[in-house]
Amino acid sequence: MFKAYHKLYYRLLYSISLIIVCILIGILGYVGLEGYDTLDAFYMTMITISTVGFGEVQSLSPHGKIFTSLLIIMSLGTFAYAITSLSSYLFGGDFRKLRKAIMEKRKIDALKNHVVICGFGRVGRQVAEDFARTNQSFVVVELDPARVVKYEEDENYNFVVGDATVDENLVNANLENAKAIITCMPSDANNVYVVLAAREMNKNIQIIARASKNETYNKLKIAGANSVIMPDSVGGSHMASLVVRPDVMEFIDEIIISSDYTPNIVAINYKNLPLKFKDQKLQVFKDAEISGCSVVGIKEQDGDYQINPSGNTLITEGCKILMLGDKEQIDNLRKYFEFDA
Repeated sequence: MFKAYHKLYYRLLYSISLIIVCILIGILGYVGLEGYDTLDAFYMTMITISTVGFGEVQSLSPHGKIFTSLLIIMSLGTFAYAITSLSSYLFGGDFRKLRKAIMEKRKIDALKNHVVICGFGRVGRQVAEDFARTNQSFVVVELDPARVVKYEEDENYNFVVGDATVDENLVNANLENAKAIITCMPSDANNVYVVLAAREMNKNIQIIARASKNETYNKLKIAGANSVIMPDSVGGSHMASLVVRPDVMEFIDEIIISSDYTPNIVAINYKNLPLKFKDQKLQVFKDAEISGCSVVGIKEQDGDYQINPSGNTLITEGCKILMLGDKEQIDNLRKYFEFDA
């Protein structure tokens, strides 16, 4: 997208440059051949290339007449090209498109802690819609322009139209300042490449990758993905669980994402905790009654989970505390600890 509009911009600059070069050639020619001063040479050049028909500053020598004839021929082609380019830029919608592309680029460059979504098919579109509802900023990298047209006017959506396997498009998506990237293209090979490229560009970014085949799972993990999701397997397991444990699964769905897309279970990072809570027993955290939320689990630094931990559990560096509550309780919790969930 940005490359296409750069070409348009350079074409416009090229047209203007041709006109300036044509004027300079005329000035130099009349100064050198006819001995005009700079002002008279400029005036003679302008009335010649504009073909307005005003009289000459002074009678031209034979060389001056030949030069004037050649200047007219050259200027006709130059001005025809320039006027076509300028008209297309101003009246053909190119100016509006270029301005929109520049504003979009500036908006994306200003993002911090956003998510980059590679691929805007069924999976990518669902991810983007959920992010839009929860006010999580994101940038979509999608090769097919037809897929993004419907969402282009939505301010929650930011697009880079291009191939996600081209590093330049990941750079345009401001991957350096993103907190996560989700690569959910239908091609496993493309997803592996994006994982490799993303890990090289941003060592600390969280990478979530889609896999269609079982044998791709390990490749994506080795490439640097933090999590690998197989939509078909996850969907099948979820449907089976709805048959075996319907009430439990419906409850889990409800507490993870409710009907109004408000997160009801969140994780608080150790680094966001006030000093009085760090390296203390969990009971101190529970006794504080900060928001009415309940502690339902702890994720240790090594990735292990403790479900329903006791009050004697230590809050150690690198851990995350999982909290459960309703919308109001979660909002109060977020304000108290100043974190995004």
